[in-house]
Amino acid sequence: LGLLSRKSCEGLVPFPSSGSPDFDDSSNFTLASPAQLRSLSMAVQELLGQEVVVPIVPPVKFFGSLHGQLLDLLSFFKWFTTPSMDKAGDLQYCTYVFLGNYGDRGMYSLEVLSLLFSLKVICPHNVVLLRGAHENRHVNYHLGLRTECERRLGSIEGSRVYEQLNRTFEYMPLAATLGSELFAFGGVSIPSS
Repeated sequence: LGLLSRKSCEGLVPFPSSGSPDFDDSSNFTLASPAQLRSLSMAVQELLGQEVVVPIVPPVKFFGSLHGQLLDLLSFFKWFTTPSMDKAGDLQYCTYVFLGNYGDRGMYSLEVLSLLFSLKVICPHNVVLLRGAHENRHVNYHLGLRTECERRLGSIEGSRVYEQLNRTFEYMPLAATLGSELFAFGGVSIPSS
């Protein structure tokens, strides 16, 4: 956390008055409404298409398993250039490849997914979201995504968001190629959801 300031995380991560992150996992999700989350997920689903393997072009940045660790993702962006379309960012000319395993384990899976899905909508050709082992309802049901959705969004809305996220995961490609030089994939072979 020392890499990020309180100001840079304001609105994304709950902070108590003491100034340290509040890791109380009962906090509500306030970044977007459940309806907005479902709409964002559906927009990404439409952008993904049906490709199992997607070609990517250099330069490329690869990001491994995030597992709901929002601060790790924000730290990557701080140290390796923020993905923006302005002069300070490199999203206009660099491909960002995320290797799956976006949720579960960490406490901010909804924030991580919201940020990555937003990047995909803003710059669909330069953001690649691969499907990892945790983008499978049989895995994420037991490892925390469903519980987080229902705890932070309420039982009914959380369940709806959870189902839509899993429908979007089913459209994610499993691998990416960079010419004939590189093959990247987001996880092990997974059964269909």
